[in-house]
Amino acid sequence: MEGPIDDWLADAPEADWESHVLRLANRGALGHAAGWLLDLPALAQPYACDSAKCSPGLRRPRDRSCCADLAVAVTPDERAAIEAVLPTVEARMAADPRWKRRPEVFDDGVLRRPGRRCVFAYGDAGLRCALHDLGAKPMPCRLFPLAVVDLGDHRLLTAVHKTTARALQTFPARHFPCLGSGPPVVESERQTLRGIMSAQAAAAVVRAVNAWVATA
Repeated sequence: MEGPIDDWLADAPEADWESHVLRLANRGALGHAAGWLLDLPALAQPYACDSAKCSPGLRRPRDRSCCADLAVAVTPDERAAIEAVLPTVEARMAADPRWKRRPEVFDDGVLRRPGRRCVFAYGDAGLRCALHDLGAKPMPCRLFPLAVVDLGDHRLLTAVHKTTARALQTFPARHFPCLGSGPPVVESERQTLRGIMSAQAAAAVVRAVNAWVATA
């Protein structure tokens, strides 16, 4: 049965993952669960979201934030969903000087980042997302730090990691303060996994990653 992840993958940007998957397989670090291929090192790394660490005023110069530093491409359906909630978003962003007049929020299919942070990110003990509870958050934002790659016959579940930065067009994990402490990514993101696959499949993915961690 198709769902939001299927619709998003149909319009997702493409990247060459063949060599990365081959390296994982050669190292014994390519997992399998519920029909998914698993990038075990990326999914096993520690992750804990702490929005207070995302505040540009509090970050060290080399620290990054998903709200401030990632380019987020949106599909036509995601764009329509965002446009539908803009009146509500505008009220939430009233205190943000970038929204003194409603700014352009898209730039060639990518969310704009005026002032070096996402147009929908606002300061509140860190950075918060004005789209978060409106059902209009783009898939890359909902997934972070996870990523789903369509390989044709298979799908690869991976995450922002030192080995995936180039393919994901992002910074390596060491630059994100949310990565490097806490439980494994798959443990922290169980709810996200249930949103893109069945609860049974999500549980199988978590078990597979934890089993690899126990033997690595």
